[in-house]
Amino acid sequence: MGKGICIKIEKKYVRNNLYFYLVSRFYFTSQSDERKSDFYMAIDVANNRLLYFLLNDLKNPIKIIDFNNPNQDTDFPIEIDRTAALKALVKGHDAINQSNFPDRLDYCA
Repeated sequence: MGKGICIKIEKKYVRNNLYFYLVSRFYFTSQSDERKSDFYMAIDVANNRLLYFLLNDLKNPIKIIDFNNPNQDTDFPIEIDRTAALKALVKGHDAINQSNFPDRLDYCA
């Protein structure tokens, strides 16, 4: 009886040099597939940071990860799934480092 996890990270659009992605976490078991969380992440290339949003209006980030600040914490508000947020952080950081912002940055295991 296998189980797995998939973090779907799908680009929705680009605006003002920000790449906006919808992040969704799915669990897969032998009995069912379950969607756990949705939130948004913006990759801000110019400022070397990631912005996390709960709502699709993308106006008020609830967490900002600034890669220029090595001493910041990576705790996320309870409203955001920590596993999905950390996988999205790694994928977003890789995208910035590689200057490559594909339509999907998914992670599955």
